[in-house]
Amino acid sequence: MEAHAGLFGRLVDELKSELAMPITWYDLLLHLSEGEGARRRMGDLAEAVLLSKSGLTTLVDRMEAAGLVRREVPPTDRRSIDVVLTDEGRRRFEQAAAVHRRGIERHFCAHISDEEATKLLELFGRLRAAEPAEADNRGGAAEPDSRPGAAEPAESHGRPGAAEPAEPRA
Repeated sequence: MEAHAGLFGRLVDELKSELAMPITWYDLLLHLSEGEGARRRMGDLAEAVLLSKSGLTTLVDRMEAAGLVRREVPPTDRRSIDVVLTDEGRRRFEQAAAVHRRGIERHFCAHISDEEATKLLELFGRLRAAEPAEADNRGGAAEPDSRPGAAEPAESHGRPGAAEPAEPRA
C-alpha cells in the first residue's frame, strides 16, 4: 500500500505540475480514448472511473467548460447521454499520457527487470481475469484461501477491525 501510494502520488504530482491536469481528468480522458468513437455513456463512465453519477456530472461539467469533452444525446437512445472526447481533449490526453508513461518508466519500470515485469504482467492479467468470475461466484464477498500455507484474507490479516475501505482505482 505504501509503495502504491508513493508511486501514485508522484504520478499525480507530475500531471498537476507539468500540465495542470488533475488525475481524475486524466482517468476520464483515458476511458474516453479507449471507447469506440471516443465516447461512452454517462452510466458506463461512472462505473469505469469509480465516481458517483453526481460526481461524474460535476467532473464532466468542468471538463466540458475546459473544452475537453462534450455531451451528446445518442440518436439510437434519446434517454441516454454520451460523453465525447473533443479534438482538444484528445490533444491534452496525448500530452498527459506522455507525462504519465514517462513517470511510470522513471518511478516503476526503471526499478524492475524485464523478467520481473513479465511476471507482474502475467500475474495482474490472471488476477484481473479472475476478478469478475470470482465476484459473481461469491456475490461480491471475499472467500478465504483454503490452500495449505495460504495467508488469511487480506481484509483482516487476523486482526479484528483491521479491514480498510478499498481505494479508488487510478
